[in-house]
Amino acid sequence: PPTKPPKFLEKPVIRMDKSKGEVILSCKLEAKPAATLTWYLNDNEIDEIPGKRVWEVSEKPDDVYILEIHIVSPKPEDGGMYKIHAKNSAGESNANINLNLQANQKQAAKGPVFEKPKIYQHNQGRDVVLECRCNADPAPTFTWYQNAKELKGKPGRFEMSESKDGAVFVNKLKIVSFMNADAGTYKLTATNSNGDATAVMEVKMPKIVGMPNIRFEDNNQRAILEVRVDSGNSPDVKWLQSGKTIKMEGRYSSECTMEGKNYVLNLTINDLVEKDSGLFECEIFNGVGKVQQSITVKVPSKDPKVKLPQIVGLLNSQTAELGRTFIMTVDYSVGSVTPQAKVLKNGNDLTLDKRCTVRVDSTKHSIIITIKNVQNDDKSTYTLQLLANGNVCDKGTFDLSVIQENDEANEEVDEVGELHIPSNKGSRRSSTVKKEEEYLNRRSSQEKPGLLDPKALEQSLQARRDSMTNRRTSLADAIPGFAGLKHRDAPKVEKEYFVDELQDVKIKEGSLKALLKCTFCKSTSKFRWYKNKLEIFQGPKYNFLHMLQVKLKLKRRENRCILRIVRARPEQEGEYCCIVEGDETYMDIAVEDPDWFFTRELKAQQALENDELVTFECEVSDRDAEVTWYKNGEIITANEKYEILVEKE
Repeated sequence: PPTKPPKFLEKPVIRMDKSKGEVILSCKLEAKPAATLTWYLNDNEIDEIPGKRVWEVSEKPDDVYILEIHIVSPKPEDGGMYKIHAKNSAGESNANINLNLQANQKQAAKGPVFEKPKIYQHNQGRDVVLECRCNADPAPTFTWYQNAKELKGKPGRFEMSESKDGAVFVNKLKIVSFMNADAGTYKLTATNSNGDATAVMEVKMPKIVGMPNIRFEDNNQRAILEVRVDSGNSPDVKWLQSGKTIKMEGRYSSECTMEGKNYVLNLTINDLVEKDSGLFECEIFNGVGKVQQSITVKVPSKDPKVKLPQIVGLLNSQTAELGRTFIMTVDYSVGSVTPQAKVLKNGNDLTLDKRCTVRVDSTKHSIIITIKNVQNDDKSTYTLQLLANGNVCDKGTFDLSVIQENDEANEEVDEVGELHIPSNKGSRRSSTVKKEEEYLNRRSSQEKPGLLDPKALEQSLQARRDSMTNRRTSLADAIPGFAGLKHRDAPKVEKEYFVDELQDVKIKEGSLKALLKCTFCKSTSKFRWYKNKLEIFQGPKYNFLHMLQVKLKLKRRENRCILRIVRARPEQEGEYCCIVEGDETYMDIAVEDPDWFFTRELKAQQALENDELVTFECEVSDRDAEVTWYKNGEIITANEKYEILVEKE
């Protein structure tokens, strides 16, 4: 069995048992095999003293042990730094507990302990507030961090407040006008003489991941609605049916679980009836923002025998164009349960790539596989799995090859040339003929439809009309050189899309310029820029650069659009959007504090003992720069002796 090195799972705690007059120092240890323990006080090894100082070790499940030091009738000399050293064959670890005892002390002091942090909105949803509550004695020192970088208060941007609710210290961080660039990991550390603690909060807007899913189980007696969301922290969920809130009781129950980095939200409906068909809505809120997902449920009939869905026909090799969107539809036979679909590429779930989606259309009994912006790396062998109640009931594989756009043109030339050849014998067959043969083989491998089925009969007749092998021979095919009519090649209309989308930008305040670049497919496309959903126009703050304009000084491709921001200021932070005839791309701009530096440094001065006033002056590059004064390495604050003045020019 695998071993586990000693690991202390939680911060050590100190508590008082007034009924026995004991101070108890407790910590939780995980180890396999059981660790050898050594006890220290002020770096000196100590032993038990019956009736005065004893150890207690309690074994818990999963190789966890509770270690306790019991001190009976504690006195000031019993205080100090206690250490527990744990060692086994896999490693070793230490836990330190500082016990401060005074003669008039009524109870043992304790290190900081955080309650569960709260995240909520303020100012009609424009601001986000992070609230942390901490118990500690004595009062700790608090420090905020954003993405491992210390965060300082900034009016109108990051506003910090600290208060006390009884014996609880309350710290709040308000993020004013929250936007996506503010998302990240926020931490609040608390430190006092008895220890330290950290509260961690993942702050981001909730985002739906993939398509919702519906599973029917127990012969269509139970339905499970599943929604996946990337939320950062555990979200609050509300389910509605036809606009009415569903109470989680009786036939309804909900569950929120963690899977990887996403939360999986399930609504279970038992004892399904016909009236359960309809529109369900899932409202998700995580304190930062709100997102909603709609699901249409149609209760299927209950079959006396359970029938599993199967993939219809064989999966053929597919071809996708580089840079385009690839869509593949696979039909499945109707079973007694609605299946789930999963596509694997090299053993990995395809939907882990944000460009790819796999959706089950329960109304058309088909599976839609989509890959946006096809790349050369997408060339591979894929496995499609059909799952019922979590188990694989059918699967198939197909190969995907990626071609350039000119490859398709060459292929079309080959097809046209072969139309004038009366026989395919001895020549290379066209891709059209191959596709027809594959289609006929696939049709023959399926069960023959009933003769009285009008839908199957119509499909059979249409396949015969489209066939190149079963249709009547035309004169153009039978007589070499015979003039034949050709269909007019319809011009290809290229759909508007962005080749290179906008990327989030962080710039320093006062930067001479900031360029927002995006590339679209057509040089003649009309574009518009928006900031926070409001259209922006050419002016002293914003300059549009485009190849069609005469004033362009830099050379660039015709289909590249650039927005230049002149001298960035904090008010230019926000969400920017570029729209090109239906397609759109978004980005966030965050304006950071500039790099401050001294333009005039301090000069050495001399003063006599009886002088009433000595003045030190310096100049900095920014009027909003934060300046701190020191004397012999210690911070100087304004008081009766020191006066600190700031003159902004």
